[in-house]
Parts: sequence; C-alpha cells; structure tokens
Amino acid sequence: ARASMRGRLSVSKDQVVSAPDKSFAKLDRDGDGMISAGESTSSRPVLTQFDRADQNGDRMLSATEFDALVASFEEEMAE
Repeated sequence: ARASMRGRLSVSKDQVVSAPDKSFAKLDRDGDGMISAGESTSSRPVLTQFDRADQNGDRMLSATEFDALVASFEEEMAE
C-alpha cells in the first residue's frame, strides 16, 4: 500500500517547476497554507532541500519559502 500511496502523492521536481501552485496545494495536505516537514515527504526534491528552503527554521515552508525553492530548482534545471 505504501508504494502506491507514494506514487499517487509524489510530486517531482518537474511538476514543482511547471505547476508550483498546484504542487504547493498537493503537498499542503492539511490546507493550512504551509508545507510541514512531514508533508514534504510527498516530494523527494522538496524533502531533500527542506532545511535549506526553511529560511526561518520553523519546520514549515511558507508560500514565499516554497517560491524561493522553486526558483532554485529552475536555476538548477537551466544549467
């Protein structure tokens, strides 16, 4: 069950970059407008960069922090 759940919820770097708002909404499972560390596990690229993206250290990604993360992904993909 876990593998199918991960596949259904998984958000790739391409999806984050091509549809950031949709990706944020998908990751923000409780709809509080923030992506928690736990919620970030649905996206390996977000999870691996979570600590760097969490600029204020509150263990949550705000929309602003997420947008900065998306911009960093765009730069990586452009290289």
